[in-house]
Amino acid sequence: MEKSLGWKVKKEECDYLIKTPPLSSEEESIAIKVVAHFSDEAKEREFPSDAQAAEAISRILGELLEGESLEADQDQSAYLASVVLSHLRGYSFLDQLLLDPQVEEIACIGIGKPVYVYIRAQGWKRTNGYFTTQEHLVNLSNKIARQLGRRLSAQTPRLNAVLPDGSRLHATIPPLSPCELTIRKFTQTPLSAGELVNLCTGTAEAFAFLSLAMQSDSSILIAGNTSSGKTTLLGALLSFVPVDERILLVEETPELRLFHPHVAHLLSSEEHGIGMQELIRDSLRMRPDRVIVGEVRMREECQAFMESVLSGQARGSYATFHAQSAQEAFRRLASAGVAQEDLPSIDFIVVQRRLARYDKKKRKMSEARRLVSISAIEKNSGRIVPLFEHSPKNDSLAMAKGAAAATLSLGERLHMGKKEIFDELAGRISFMKGVSSKPPGFKEEFSRFQKFAYGKGTK
Repeated sequence: MEKSLGWKVKKEECDYLIKTPPLSSEEESIAIKVVAHFSDEAKEREFPSDAQAAEAISRILGELLEGESLEADQDQSAYLASVVLSHLRGYSFLDQLLLDPQVEEIACIGIGKPVYVYIRAQGWKRTNGYFTTQEHLVNLSNKIARQLGRRLSAQTPRLNAVLPDGSRLHATIPPLSPCELTIRKFTQTPLSAGELVNLCTGTAEAFAFLSLAMQSDSSILIAGNTSSGKTTLLGALLSFVPVDERILLVEETPELRLFHPHVAHLLSSEEHGIGMQELIRDSLRMRPDRVIVGEVRMREECQAFMESVLSGQARGSYATFHAQSAQEAFRRLASAGVAQEDLPSIDFIVVQRRLARYDKKKRKMSEARRLVSISAIEKNSGRIVPLFEHSPKNDSLAMAKGAAAATLSLGERLHMGKKEIFDELAGRISFMKGVSSKPPGFKEEFSRFQKFAYGKGTK
């Protein structure tokens, strides 16, 4: 029989409290025995539902307490049964973390060390949850990835998996690490453009301009550092695409959630030897209005994005990329094998960054996600022209000199005169200010924008 459950929730001060009651050594001993008895019964009969499993666990617990002449009140019996059910059918104390919408990332950094969580708009927090054995961490990782047919073991000490809900799992064991598990959760409720303005990520003026860029036949690359919100920003910008257009999503891992009805989703598969470039070539036969290549990192992915841009098959192609400025994005694309003369085919580069903040009075560090620049690329010279630039001193995003000319250029693409395009921009600024003052949520804002910009409702 096992000597421990392989995890603990301790009674201690922490930044994020896991509400699972800490077990005494006697309670853990009882829980271990119930787990063993249930596992024996499960060999003889199936428990297809959690309700049936919970009923059996409660029965086994009652029989065990009676057989060993142990006493437990109703509340104690209830939480012991819930702990065993979570251990057997769930993911132990991770269940609470996975259900909390504010938790963006879960990180185990070793056996006997506290698990950390990344809370939206707050940063990393230490929890009172611990893994106490490598065996349990391995079993838990394999349980999470079971339906994907992948396993963590001594022969395969690294596990990368995308879960059915879009969350990403990474786990390693010795000799690659002392034991590590990271889960990046998929956001079920993406942030809208109005919410991003409300959070000071960008301004109403910037998003109004980008809505016109998305409406025109423009290709956009969104650059930024790790966890800067590039995918979130791209998702918000895609809400500006007309609802009746055909969108093709080509991704390595599913990250974007769109509310358009006509979305075709293709996933590359390393196991089957089908990469991004093959899927982009397939898309030439699929007549998309928009192509999203997702996150581009490796040489093949960069070339796949550029192939989509250069083919002109869609009204616009979009991707996210790791770079801290438009200039750096160009240098990194060139080092990935993209021809210098092809780079001006990208119309705009939008840069969003995760910035460090230090409050001197409170002696406290924090982070902020900010849209720091929007640049246009001159077709003839390939020169990067700033349109919006962030001022670190004022923490503000202001229009640069090139914004007016870029707006006129968008007007030409949309067959609108000078007065028409600037009036339209003003109207969209007003719309963005309206939805940012009291954000209605992504789906409702998407519906409102579609009605405002295109006169079309959504279902």
